[in-house]
Amino acid sequence: LGNLDRFTIATEELLEGGHIVKPGATYTVVDDTGQAEAEGVAEFILSKGGQVRFVTRFADFAPLINVAWRSRPALRRLYATERFTLHTHAHVDAISAEGDVQVASFVGKTEAPYRTDHILFVGFNHPRNALEPALRDAGFAGEVRLIGDSKSPRYLHAAIHEGFLAGASL
Repeated sequence: LGNLDRFTIATEELLEGGHIVKPGATYTVVDDTGQAEAEGVAEFILSKGGQVRFVTRFADFAPLINVAWRSRPALRRLYATERFTLHTHAHVDAISAEGDVQVASFVGKTEAPYRTDHILFVGFNHPRNALEPALRDAGFAGEVRLIGDSKSPRYLHAAIHEGFLAGASL
């Protein structure tokens, strides 16, 4: 896909206020996980007046949160803004230096390119365990238990369960 630095925004940067959503700007959200993060990013952008083109390889929107029928209310909110477009069974095939995005379908006809201002890739997490060695280096001698993404990249339910187990064992 080439050098995307000019267009790419990390979801953490967006949600922590490091990027101000420009009303009317087009944001392409590429969801590779099917979880709630991409849906939340899309809702945040829309709440600030941006437009969202949501691209997912899955057959449905946020299939891993749909187990409890949570994706339907989210889709109703997203579509109600009239600034949301969903591309399922799809992937970003090309992005030009000017920001023209070519979304290709895995199952059907490829759509015409569109112009985007920013791209957010929502992929799998990486372990974030820098706190444990920092505590050891600072001389902390107590027990440290890694949970959630500090232990291994997973989802919120795993972190909640492990946090409960850690707390219950005290």
